[in-house]
Amino acid sequence: MNYFINELSKFKNSFSLDKKFIKVFLAELIFILLILGTFFVWYSVSTSKFESINGALSATDISNVGQLNSFVDVVNQYLFMFLFLTLSMVILLFLAFGFTRSYFLSKIWKERYSFKFALKFTLLKFLWQIIWLPLIIILLIPIFSLSVALESNPYIIQYYVMAIYVNLIVYLIMGYFGMFLYKSYFEHKKIYRAITESFKHGIKKFPKLIFPLFLVIISFLFLWIFLLILNAFGISFMVTNFIFFLIVLTASRIFVLTKLSH
Repeated sequence: MNYFINELSKFKNSFSLDKKFIKVFLAELIFILLILGTFFVWYSVSTSKFESINGALSATDISNVGQLNSFVDVVNQYLFMFLFLTLSMVILLFLAFGFTRSYFLSKIWKERYSFKFALKFTLLKFLWQIIWLPLIIILLIPIFSLSVALESNPYIIQYYVMAIYVNLIVYLIMGYFGMFLYKSYFEHKKIYRAITESFKHGIKKFPKLIFPLFLVIISFLFLWIFLLILNAFGISFMVTNFIFFLIVLTASRIFVLTKLSH
């Protein structure tokens, strides 16, 4: 019983607005804003360029070889721009993740932070994604296939929802073992060792993390109920909801990630 009381007390203390909490909160906020900003720029530029292709198509006489060749050149330019923009977005997001995540992890685990360390951490994250990429692609195929089939057969909605839940579970598993990947890298500064130890330590320490993870799940459940109540009274706003979510997320990260040091 003392164990559960102590864990509840530690989880409550993780919400304390000290320097560590504020730094982790701000790092998470910056990363989320970078994601939103990057996607906004990518979507805006891609959409505007695509509209110019539609305009060029409507003005193109298909029977005119010269105009058709000009239109093909416009399409090729768009495809090159789209690939370049998408690749730039992916690189930027990896760098944003690597620098912000390594920063707040260094504050939680009280490790030294440097530019070179953050770059290597970004490389570690990239390799981690590559390892999981085949499984992610395989699981995404049913979602895209079922989303298309839903238009003609709405009765398969349960399979579509099931596919989404399977993907979410895989992402949660990836995130769980990712914690041990980052912890091992912070301790040994070696990418290969971090990857090989992540699964071993993740499986070994899972029993000790069951109750802390349960507390995290319950906290998000309470947050969801709280936001529903605010919405019922008409005092729910996107910005405040986001801040509440980020506060719970920050406290949960600090609480669980601190456990890995024990």
